[in-house]
Amino acid sequence: MKHPWYYVIIALTDCHMLLEEPGGGTRTTDVASGTSYARDEGVEHNVVNAGDAPMSFVEVELK
Repeated sequence: MKHPWYYVIIALTDCHMLLEEPGGGTRTTDVASGTSYARDEGVEHNVVNAGDAPMSFVEVELK
């Protein structure tokens, strides 16, 4: 998915994420429950749950 706008996520649970990036690259990241972060428009990736438990987060894109 390519994010057309600036966005913020807020983790509702601990999130163990696998990010699939353009060109076939991957990377992992852990986002603790209650933590937020922001990214600029144009970021492209697919987020996959890399953990054993369900994960939840709220994502807000700013138009």
